[in-house]
Amino acid sequence: MPVRKCLYILPIYRTNPSGTDRGNTPSAGTQTKPRLLDQVRDTIRFKHDSIRTEQAYPDWIRRFILFHAKRHPAEMGAPKVEAFLTHLAIGGCYAR
Repeated sequence: MPVRKCLYILPIYRTNPSGTDRGNTPSAGTQTKPRLLDQVRDTIRFKHDSIRTEQAYPDWIRRFILFHAKRHPAEMGAPKVEAFLTHLAIGGCYAR
């Protein structure tokens, strides 16, 4: 069940619903796309989620990215999410 939730969460952050670019100012007429974690924060704020959610989601996404050698989540699919969750459940420092 957790795999489905993770697969649902990651793709929604490819858009920037609030329309803000969080400091990424375009230079010489070129539009820069906001960074992934900025998009996550913007989406959470747009949905009016709690501040703890805004702190936790980027942290877990950062851990997911670092676990897979800094690959972008858009390049990975369900097997990578399963590998990360298995790592957390079996050998990660979060297993209890």
